[in-house]
Amino acid sequence: MTATTAAQSPDNPTKHDSGHALRPKRNRSRAGCFTCRLRRKKCDEVHPKCGTCTKHVLKCIWPRKGQGRLTKEMREKMKREVDLYDESSLLVPITSPPVSEGPASRRGSRTQAQHFVNYAIDHASKALVLHSTDLPMNDASQIFNSQSSGEDEEDLEASETESHTEGSETAQPVAEPTETPLEQSHALIPTRRDREEWASFLDSPGNLPGTPQTGFFWEKLFDMNFTEPIVSPNFSIISPVCASPLPDGDLVAAASIMSAVHTEDDLNAYGLDEEQTEKFYGKLMEKFVDWTSTNNQTKRTSVAKLMSQYQFTQQDLLLYYTCVYYFLPAVGPQQTLPQLTTTETFVPLLTQHPIVKDVFLCCGATFLAWCQPQKYSQLAERLYQSSKSRLQKELASNRIRGDETWAFACFQLLCLTNKLHNGEGISMVDRCVDNLAHSFNIIKRKYQTIKERGSTPTDRMLIESFMYNYTVSLLVARDLSKLPNPFSDMFANLTTLLKSPIFNDCDVEWMNNPVLGPSVDAFGMLAKVSFLSRMPLPLTSPHWTDEAQKLLQDCLYYTPPQLPEEVRNDERKYEVYRPGLLSGSIISKACYLLLSKIIRYDDFDVRNLEIQGVVKYSIQSLRDIEKGNPLLCILLWSLLIIGAFSVDPEDRLVIKEYLKSTSETIHSYGALKIDNLLELIWDRDDINLLFVRENISQVII
Repeated sequence: MTATTAAQSPDNPTKHDSGHALRPKRNRSRAGCFTCRLRRKKCDEVHPKCGTCTKHVLKCIWPRKGQGRLTKEMREKMKREVDLYDESSLLVPITSPPVSEGPASRRGSRTQAQHFVNYAIDHASKALVLHSTDLPMNDASQIFNSQSSGEDEEDLEASETESHTEGSETAQPVAEPTETPLEQSHALIPTRRDREEWASFLDSPGNLPGTPQTGFFWEKLFDMNFTEPIVSPNFSIISPVCASPLPDGDLVAAASIMSAVHTEDDLNAYGLDEEQTEKFYGKLMEKFVDWTSTNNQTKRTSVAKLMSQYQFTQQDLLLYYTCVYYFLPAVGPQQTLPQLTTTETFVPLLTQHPIVKDVFLCCGATFLAWCQPQKYSQLAERLYQSSKSRLQKELASNRIRGDETWAFACFQLLCLTNKLHNGEGISMVDRCVDNLAHSFNIIKRKYQTIKERGSTPTDRMLIESFMYNYTVSLLVARDLSKLPNPFSDMFANLTTLLKSPIFNDCDVEWMNNPVLGPSVDAFGMLAKVSFLSRMPLPLTSPHWTDEAQKLLQDCLYYTPPQLPEEVRNDERKYEVYRPGLLSGSIISKACYLLLSKIIRYDDFDVRNLEIQGVVKYSIQSLRDIEKGNPLLCILLWSLLIIGAFSVDPEDRLVIKEYLKSTSETIHSYGALKIDNLLELIWDRDDINLLFVRENISQVII
């Protein structure tokens, strides 16, 4: 927490007379790059690209001359408008297109394009005047051709004498030259058009000479039902994936753009942005104060009722509020019916048993621990242990039957907190599986009743929550003895149950599936592939070899459900439902990749053009799902697998970006653990690490 934000927090009202927080005087170097200073990271000041930016694959932005000031306004604009990921040095095709002078030939360069800014400051008007830059104009012109007031935030104690000395040669505005290095470096910067041309190139099998089983594979992969644009990764109705800032009022959505993992610089691009997380926490507190305000009679009655029923302290009330208005919406991945949302299905259970209240508070504390780790991490763990202990004692007693819906909900919510927790990998996996085992016992007791009487909305939400968490845990769990076999009749019965609609008055049938959406069958394949990956490899049993081959064909031929014609013709609805269909396609291709390795374990070549074609197809589909979309929460398994099989640096960068976005959306450390495993696989160039239990069990999905 910075001094400023600490002073403004409810716990520390002390301020300067002038309204500014006390800040100790610091002597910090102004020779570091703007990128490190923006991220508040230590810069080794190596030119032309510092070690930190090189390690994290970021654009290294420098003033062209001397030591430049990074003003507050420049910092804010860079956060909003500059994509710091250095894509320009990473786009390398998997095979060389025909030599030409067009964009395709330029994209193969491995030359790293360094980024510089040459500017001057008019100290009279505080105007920042751009001389030249090799940043793209859409990044640079809006940032550096602007009015800027105030000194560098990191150098508030700098003397006026030094400012005048540094500005002596640039006191007058200088006009931009007619030619800039922009044209020279533009060839190295992949545009959206470049990516679409490359995707189009991949879509043409004839451009990939020597591809094994060319006719069979490419016909199935790229020509399957492409008359229906919904399954084409090249058809983009969604804007580019860089998420724009969200309105202040939309705080649930705003959580998706808050970067707040509490780690040091050695943990890749996951840095704790204290400024952003403090802003998020501050806005949440403002909303909470407004929610508890006595100015609104409805709010006052609701809050008073809660405090009367459970004797909530003010802190309890904050945790409850965070759970209901932030945690629950963040973990609801699908566009679904109002009756099937996380809030509508979980909140009514609060009145059924006091343990539900404790679990809600645990969820709220876990969510807040992302941006206030020192304040809420230990509280979240204490609430978790207390809730789990009370649940187990209640189940062991004779007071309940053991099939209560509220108990089912508690185990599923605790399973989710395991995935958001910043704990040790193996212990988190074991905790997650233990909660799932309790949920499965409840499902077995409830199944016959649900089969005979039908599912309630809450039943559907809880069973789908179990199914998702169970399927993805099969890959990473150490002990499956208390969970069902995905090849068993029980698993098939649950899958069939989930395909039975509860409501008919909806745009698309899969709105009845609040977690899995249109991807129920895809997750069925995912479960079976994960189960096969746990077997001794290479496969020796004829039975399991045949099962793997059949499953491979299912993955290859998988097509998502069809959208009704009235939805396809409605641009707004099409944009809403298309990402869910893309998710199923991405999952099926990730399954295909892992199965290909399982079947050809010893002689598998990850750089095979067929395999990299599937990776490219999946990456392009992923790009058409906007960062911050809650659907990414159910694609973590696919991001791990596709990332492990990717060899192109740009593809790996896309995976890292989407992992980071997912962490920010749900405040989860799980994506960071996936990123760590991927870094190990990439560094050692060893795809077999996916099958080493000691490594894979460190991951939370």
